[in-house]
Amino acid sequence: MLAKSLVVLAAIAASILNPVLGAPALDVGLTEPQAEPKYVFAHFMVGIVENYQLEDWITDMKAAQAIGIDAFALNCASIDKYTPTQLALAYQAAQQVNFKVFISFDFAYWSNGDTAKITAYMQQYASHPAQMQYRGGAVVSTFVGDSFNWGPVKQATSHPIHAVPNLQDPAASSSNAQRGADGAFSWYAWPTDGGNSIIKGPMTTIWDDRFIKDLAGTTYMAHYGESHYIGPYSANHSDDGSSKWAKGMPHDAWRDLYKPYIAAYKAGDSKPTITQEGLVYWYRPTPKGVNCPEDNMPAPNGSQMLSDSIFVATMLNSPATLTVTSGSNGPVKVDVPAGIVTTNVTMGIGAQTFQVSRNGQVILSGKGGLDVADRSKYYNFNVFVGSVMGSSAAGNASVRVRR
Repeated sequence: MLAKSLVVLAAIAASILNPVLGAPALDVGLTEPQAEPKYVFAHFMVGIVENYQLEDWITDMKAAQAIGIDAFALNCASIDKYTPTQLALAYQAAQQVNFKVFISFDFAYWSNGDTAKITAYMQQYASHPAQMQYRGGAVVSTFVGDSFNWGPVKQATSHPIHAVPNLQDPAASSSNAQRGADGAFSWYAWPTDGGNSIIKGPMTTIWDDRFIKDLAGTTYMAHYGESHYIGPYSANHSDDGSSKWAKGMPHDAWRDLYKPYIAAYKAGDSKPTITQEGLVYWYRPTPKGVNCPEDNMPAPNGSQMLSDSIFVATMLNSPATLTVTSGSNGPVKVDVPAGIVTTNVTMGIGAQTFQVSRNGQVILSGKGGLDVADRSKYYNFNVFVGSVMGSSAAGNASVRVRR
């Protein structure tokens, strides 16, 4: 299940470029060769990087390139006066590092009456060397904006455009031609009840898999407000209050999980190849029932549906034994098979330690970068993500700890 979860990002990249909504099945077992290259994109919220400099963009793009991401979808709003400046820096940085970008107009702010403004942006960037191209057209996308007509934009732009707007209703893809759309993008990266709702009941590995699907399907390099980010936490982003739950809560190590799946997807392999054994862990900083009287906001709706768990994804070439010690709880030993497998254990207050052994020898050992506490000033249902990685595919006791 985790395999399908993490490949969603890559599969969606193919889906939005396909004229039929969601045409590629999200099944990593498909190994049929495809004539066209496969691309992987990540969303980037331009609206929170007012103070970004060129080097900030370069840093994020290099981090994305390192795991196989091909381009950023630059989500931008019409109301931010710094959008032109930051788009220019993004395109400049992408050109310098041989990366690609494309604009994703956020129709929470844009409207169907903004055709002229949208056309001006497309005319400016459609032929830029760093612009993502597909089938000879400059890729452009949206957040919502289902009913926007791309026909006039195409007619007024000298370079061809490949429009793949977000469709909230998949059935609307049948009217793509009427709106000048060439494909469609869906944010439904996980099974739902027909809406964008999570299932009822306690969540353990089900929540784990759905959360990763959320990150994979709508992955952001930097969206701290919704705790959707896999890029480094930048001091130059605009703080919308999210520093209360995002600062000191890295998600960088999730990129260690994305990398093998992206590589497998692009290669057409049926499963990821483990080139470096290791483990990635994530957990909340407090149990769900913690009381935070100093916070001026209550605990978020649905928080009681979560499980108090420590999650560990092992990446192994052969079976081994995972030992997790969560706080004052006794060690929990789990025999895990080869491949990428997610395990969860009950959360305990205190330090978190992780160990993997094989044939009586410890090959991975590390401590979580954050202790679980029984109190907090603010409610925080974000997760701390870290990893313990071996120095080779075989793994050994010499490790690096990524936090």
